[in-house]
Amino acid sequence: MPGEDGAKGVLGVPVKVMSALVYVPFVGWMAAVVALALEKDRELRWHGVQSLLTYSVFLALTQAVAPMLRATIVLVPVAALVSGLSGVGFLGLWLWMAMETNQGKKVRLPILGAWADKIVK
Repeated sequence: MPGEDGAKGVLGVPVKVMSALVYVPFVGWMAAVVALALEKDRELRWHGVQSLLTYSVFLALTQAVAPMLRATIVLVPVAALVSGLSGVGFLGLWLWMAMETNQGKKVRLPILGAWADKIVK
């Protein structure tokens, strides 16, 4: 698990804390980019990749799918539902992942975790 031995990363922040920071809602992607650019710890890099993949799915839903649904008058209520549920759902997911990771547990999302394994070798 990340940071079990209290190891500190390149920035002087404990690896376990940095692993949790990459999941902080709406700003964690910045910590994930920093972790990928500077850190050598494989576990921290894995969390950074999974976090960025999660943000990508969120952005795809809110910035691509919902506007396409809004383009047709009939599907405006569906677009509002997609936007609202994805916002609340991802907020809850990110908070849960940050808390679990800070406690030293590795949270693997079903598809994104496998992609993160392939990216971080």
